[in-house]
Amino acid sequence: MLSAERLIPLLGRRLELRHPERMLRVLRTPSPSTHSESHAKLRQMEPLDQLEAWQRDVDSTTEARLFEIVERFGIDIYQLGTIMPTRPYRNLG
Repeated sequence: MLSAERLIPLLGRRLELRHPERMLRVLRTPSPSTHSESHAKLRQMEPLDQLEAWQRDVDSTTEARLFEIVERFGIDIYQLGTIMPTRPYRNLG
């Protein structure tokens, strides 16, 4: 499942995004809010480690509030408290 190259086109179709290819172009680019000394480290991390990294900085209350928003938009790829996608989306790569 950790193949964003396969997941992004699916998300593009499901969410009717106009330019999902733009997501592919910036796939491995760290966020501008990431300290520059961390960029190289992030690029070397395994995808699963990158997925887990955000959990160190987000408390459970904030995570719950964020998932309320995600659910309101009908996005069912992830569930609260997990980093892996729900079953229908697991076999994408």
